[in-house]
Amino acid sequence: RFSTEQLNTALRAVYDLFEFYPYFLLGDTAKSAKEGKLYGNKIKIGIEKRYLTREVMSAIKTHLEYLVDRKYSDYMEITDNLIKYTYQGVPIECKIIHRKYQFFKFPDTIVYNYDELRTPNPLNKYLKAQYIVR
Repeated sequence: RFSTEQLNTALRAVYDLFEFYPYFLLGDTAKSAKEGKLYGNKIKIGIEKRYLTREVMSAIKTHLEYLVDRKYSDYMEITDNLIKYTYQGVPIECKIIHRKYQFFKFPDTIVYNYDELRTPNPLNKYLKAQYIVR
């Protein structure tokens, strides 16, 4: 487990990278941010595949390479289903969502640490189904 401060720092880095793309907080990250205090062993977000154009993927890859070069990250991996990297030791997992799901259609917007973030709506329905989201 990481401290709330470490998770907040990693989430801020995620916000900086993905702020122009419509991403969602997922899993414990969504649940704990909505509760007002992050907990867990990673930051988990998701983005729908349709928003990941070649240009967007190129920009994300360039940003992640920059983080690795500057030693903010010691790992990055991009596959068809995941973008994984670390930020100051905290694992960050971005699930690439290929199918349409009702709980991503009209996301909830929450304010956490002065940032507006999106969570699945309704969150409890997503949390029950989170392991089948693809």
